[in-house]
Amino acid sequence: MAHRWERSDAQARGVFQAINRLASEFRREDRDRRSGRRSWRRTEVVLSERPHLKSTTYCMRPGR
Repeated sequence: MAHRWERSDAQARGVFQAINRLASEFRREDRDRRSGRRSWRRTEVVLSERPHLKSTTYCMRPGR
């Protein structure tokens, strides 16, 4: 959330690098604890279940 909504502070603190490091740790845990089976689902599966994540939203305000 900080990377998205408090971008300048997140960039100054290296949040994106921390996110990538955390993802690497999760993957390492998958290898160690799950015999290499991944703990996440494929992108196309998630998006097929949640089409709103790829939709375009328009906000129509009266008088504009």
